[in-house]
Amino acid sequence: MSPCLSSRFAVIPMRFERMTYCLEGSCSIQLSYGTLIGRDDKIRTCDLFVPNEARYQAALHPVFLEFAKVQFILISFFRIQFFLLLLQGFMYISSLVMLASNVFINEKADEQMFQWQAMQHQIFVLCDTNTKRYCLPHLTRRLGNVSDAHILCVPEGESSKDISSLVQLWQHLIQQQADRDSLLLNVGGGMICDLGGFVACTFKRGIDFVNIPTSLTAQVDAAIGGKTAINFQGIKNQIGSFKQASAVLIYNELLQTLPERHIYAAYAEMMKHALIADASYWKQLITIQSIDSLILTTSFIEKSIQIKQGIVALDFYDKAQRKILNFGHSIAHAIESFFLGENGKVLHGEAVAWGLLAEAYLSRLKGYLSQNELEEIQIQILKTYQPLSIHNMTEHEWMPLLYMDKKRQGNSFNFTLLKGIGNAIINQSCCIDEIRKALDYISHLY
Repeated sequence: MSPCLSSRFAVIPMRFERMTYCLEGSCSIQLSYGTLIGRDDKIRTCDLFVPNEARYQAALHPVFLEFAKVQFILISFFRIQFFLLLLQGFMYISSLVMLASNVFINEKADEQMFQWQAMQHQIFVLCDTNTKRYCLPHLTRRLGNVSDAHILCVPEGESSKDISSLVQLWQHLIQQQADRDSLLLNVGGGMICDLGGFVACTFKRGIDFVNIPTSLTAQVDAAIGGKTAINFQGIKNQIGSFKQASAVLIYNELLQTLPERHIYAAYAEMMKHALIADASYWKQLITIQSIDSLILTTSFIEKSIQIKQGIVALDFYDKAQRKILNFGHSIAHAIESFFLGENGKVLHGEAVAWGLLAEAYLSRLKGYLSQNELEEIQIQILKTYQPLSIHNMTEHEWMPLLYMDKKRQGNSFNFTLLKGIGNAIINQSCCIDEIRKALDYISHLY
């Protein structure tokens, strides 16, 4: 009385739903998209209680073997996806905790520095001529032992962020018998943090370094996130690496030595953080009564650090989500590199401000940003920053600079654009004509 399967199929089945069998040796199998009919009409149907022998024989049929394979693959796929999701969540939380514990402000920064001084064999301080004069005395009063460190000083300005300075600093470290246990303190703005970080990454295959940013731009941006680099052949940040600083020590009292122009330059980076990630923060920034509000307390500094750390935790090596931090910077780096070649005195943050506006215009061209939002950004840039002589940049000058941009992919100019204030979208391709319109737009506003 064992059931059997018919070998003659009327249609190809898609999903097994029920099995019917007969008492006299013939059976049929009913499926969702067709029925396999046996030779005997004397059949009885049972949806759930199929005899073991019939179930076994049905399971051996090629149709159901294939179905079982597909089912196994799907179940395995979803299990793996679930596991990867859990792992990603764990790594994100771990990265966020690590990044959050990496930044110390004022008194907590003092405590961290004393711990490092007790642990390290030798301490080296990298600074420029300005920070040596204005900032090292503040740190000496707070930390004491900094005065006993080996001081490495480079001329102030972006021109020191090059390979010749890198070689000289390596030579000084070798002469002073620095070893793998040595600690490098980078005391300065974005240039010093970038240069010093790269020195530490490459010397003896890596020594520990601590960033002590002395400019607002460095405190909210350049010192955070683990990017190190030098300029090469007049192009910004062409050679570098990713390495997280052992700690970032923030002292807002150091900002009291800054010229107002440098605070405004940092303001552009803070506006970028708001534009890409937090519309309410944007409203706070554009309604401040005085630029000094940014440095008198640490609340604005902490907010920008929080935004950047959250993004970096998702994508440390800048392969995906971290690219939203590039908003404004593709055009800004072209502007900055142009004026660097012209020996102009354009601060990084000033170039970023106009880059933000140019790339907001690109966002409008693409239909991502409303006209009202573009005008809101335009009003803030125009009332805050002096015009740059961008109209002096000819196409044959800015085109090679864009081609050297790290974010370019082949012949495609890859931008991060705004999809409304507080929201950014990565990997947006823009053509030469669109970039030309954006540069024309910002060069004819005055």
